[in-house]
Amino acid sequence: MKKKLGDLGDLGGEIKNQKWPFGKNGFVKREIEPIMPFFAAYGMTMF
Repeated sequence: MKKKLGDLGDLGGEIKNQKWPFGKNGFVKREIEPIMPFFAAYGMTMF
């Protein structure tokens, strides 16, 4: 998941800058899971 977030480019950098200080595990559980369909769709366009 870390690598995929890095591959998202500007969006991934923006999320890291805003959320990462709160803890990676907390970010994954609280922020990524609810919007996983978005990340999957975005990943499909990237790869």
